[in-house]
This record gives sequence, structure tokens and C-alpha cells, in this order.
Amino acid sequence: MSGVSDLYREGRGRGSNPLAVQGGSPRLANDANTAGLWLFTEGAGTTTYDTKTPTKYGTLTNASMWVTGGPRNRAIAFNGSNQQIALSASWWQAPPWSIEIVGYFPGNALNAYVIDANNQPAVIHGFSSNDVELFAAVYTGDDPRVGSQIAIAAAGWYYIAYCYSDGSWRGYRNGAQIFSLAKTFTLAGSVPCVFGSAGANTNYWGGQLAEVRISSVARTAAEILTNAELMGFA
Repeated sequence: MSGVSDLYREGRGRGSNPLAVQGGSPRLANDANTAGLWLFTEGAGTTTYDTKTPTKYGTLTNASMWVTGGPRNRAIAFNGSNQQIALSASWWQAPPWSIEIVGYFPGNALNAYVIDANNQPAVIHGFSSNDVELFAAVYTGDDPRVGSQIAIAAAGWYYIAYCYSDGSWRGYRNGAQIFSLAKTFTLAGSVPCVFGSAGANTNYWGGQLAEVRISSVARTAAEILTNAELMGFA
């Protein structure tokens, strides 16, 4: 393979896990608008670091959460019963912001939290059939959860993105825009921030994470699509 374009061609159209075919596709970038980026490259131990700010870290429930295979031949796997990653600081951003997730979503998720910033906000999986939603326990203005459902048709690796700026609320699956709503809301984020469960040690998730990026901008539709294409999801 000679470059990104070759990696992209090799990965396209190969089923629900295109990245497992190409392996070396580009990662989400640590650019000027990145507020937090977790790539889970450590591969062992009970600590994972925010690539944007390495002094921030996450503590794994146990070392056995590291797995190989999937999009980068490395990921964090959650057993759905007692495993999580507790972050040392909140990622919370005032608007605008984006949340991007490269993860393996099971086909039978039930009431599980993929990301929770003390419920403000939380990316949840399986609360309304087999879909992903953004839930906030406390908000003013419009309810961000209403209309935020992104269906997960079958178990597999997906690139999910939520993007918000004042008045504009958008969600994407594998580069395709699933919803675009005129909404204005305010959320009050706070610590703790957790991957794989609710902050109160409930609603454990049974999927895998390969990448999580939080941004201080609402990523554009064109940017989300480009990322999906480069990673082999579109």
C-alpha cells in the first residue's frame, strides 16, 4: 500500500468492520480544536492517557480490559457488568463542542452508558431499542435527547459523532448525517467523567472503544465525512 488512498480503498465495502481489514488507517487527529483524545495505545496496565493533555489520565478497572483486533489492533473492551475507565478530569466543553467515538457496539445493548460526564451529558446505548443517544440529566432549553437517536443496525464497529453549536444539533453514523435539528440547550457538565458506565457505577456497557475525541468546535459535516472515508467507514 502506498498511502492513505490505498488504505481507504482496501477498507471500503468489507462489511461491518472495515477497519479490521486495513488496520493502519488514519486516527482522529490531535489538532488545534481537540479538547481531549483517547487512543488507548498503552496496551497493558491500568492507566490510559489523554493524548491532548497527557497529565490527564484514566484508570481502568483492571488490566484485562486491553484487547487486540478491531480497527487499530488495540482497544478497550468492557464486560458489561463491572468494568469502566474513570477519568481524572472532566472533558466538558461549553458550546460549541463535538463528541466522536470509534467503537464496537453490541447488537443487544440494554441501558448502558458509553460515556458519562456525571450524566451531563452522557452517550448512552440501548435505552430506546438498539441505538445510541445523548442524554442529559440536567439541562435548560430544548431536551438534547429528543431526536438524538442513532440506530445501530447490527453489532459491529461504528464511527459515531455528535456536534453542537448554539441552535444547531447534529448526529452522524459512519459519516452519514442521521439528524440535524434546530435546538438550543445548556448542559452543566461536571466530574466524574467515565467511559463504560454511569458515574454512579451502574449501567455498565458491553462494547469496545478504540478512539474517543472531544473537540471545542462543532465539527462540520464535510469533516465528519472525510474522517469516515479515511477510516474506511464510508
